[in-house]
Amino acid sequence: MEITVLDEELAFSDLPRFRDLREINKHGLGRHFRTLVSVLRPEEQAEPEAIRVERIGLRLVEIPILEHRWSEEPFELLFDVLADPKALPVLVHGAYGERPGILALTCFAATHGLSSDELVTAAGTLGLELPAAAFSFLEKHHRPHAGHRPLNRTADGHIKFPQVRVPPWKLRTLHAP
Repeated sequence: MEITVLDEELAFSDLPRFRDLREINKHGLGRHFRTLVSVLRPEEQAEPEAIRVERIGLRLVEIPILEHRWSEEPFELLFDVLADPKALPVLVHGAYGERPGILALTCFAATHGLSSDELVTAAGTLGLELPAAAFSFLEKHHRPHAGHRPLNRTADGHIKFPQVRVPPWKLRTLHAP
């Protein structure tokens, strides 16, 4: 499992094992997630997540996304989740990191006031290809929220996002950067 931490309120990952989530929330990686946003479609789930996620003590929000049928709706739904302080911090996950990454990064860009160019650069850094719906959403919601810490940038001005690799045998010893 690899977690990309965008800020103290939002991260994304590929499909976590529930044992990993339980350990992360129990021992922390510098954060204890309150909400798990799943972009999995029903056919991608071996079994429903809701019961297992609730046992861990997380709130589950399901926003299934078809890879080639992006609309603004998933961005709007995650944006609403992020507006609720009781839901934070949020981990967005999917079968692979691309759909959760696009969703999380676009909402991150909107809440941090990033331009379309900065969003494209950040997406390129993370190996993500953005759909047109991401840009139309960003255009509508491009307003920074007060209270966000300054972004961690490299010497050439690019945004730096830490990736935390979480092998199961090291969950107890990892700490967020």
